[in-house]
Amino acid sequence: MASTVGTQSARPHGAGIGPRLAPALTRALLLTGLACVLVLIGGSGCGKRDDALKGESARLPAPDFPVTVYQGAEQLGGQAVTLAGLAGKAVVLNFYGGNCPPCLQEMPALQAAYQRYKDRVVLLGVDIGPFTGLGTMDEGKKLLTELNVTYPAGTTPDGTVPARYQLFVIPATVSVTPDGKVLRKYLGSLDSTAALLFFEELVRASASK
Repeated sequence: MASTVGTQSARPHGAGIGPRLAPALTRALLLTGLACVLVLIGGSGCGKRDDALKGESARLPAPDFPVTVYQGAEQLGGQAVTLAGLAGKAVVLNFYGGNCPPCLQEMPALQAAYQRYKDRVVLLGVDIGPFTGLGTMDEGKKLLTELNVTYPAGTTPDGTVPARYQLFVIPATVSVTPDGKVLRKYLGSLDSTAALLFFEELVRASASK
């Protein structure tokens, strides 16, 4: 099921990035591998990402959804926010679950990228574990605490989000430019190098927005 993900080419390619950055991001993404495969009806399981699950460029509007904030309300502007409410900002959405081992593995890399780019990019962790069988809200909050994650995170009451974002695995990371368009979607766990390049790509693409 996971190998069918991708609305365009399965080969990663960047939009609005320099000629040297795109190959570097591609190589970094190819080196990452673990993901929890979601079966939206009937459960979930964890396994390696296959070659079809690579970064993809897409210039479509990012579907809006509400977020009930676990932490980072000051940065986001309240305890209840929407993605549309972050318009004008570069945003990285990281979809995770509290009982998803690859999500746990990835979070330190995201935390490091957040520390470097937090003045230019809003990183928002979105706990979809309650909709995917990969953790409760309490487990989603506990994971953040255990890993000393400080970037904003929350959950959504909208159970259609996994389907609308075509999230067949988690973790899944989506970059959104200030005009509300999806720059890149990556399904699987980002390592530290790939996470930094993911953020850098968004910063460069957002500079002209």
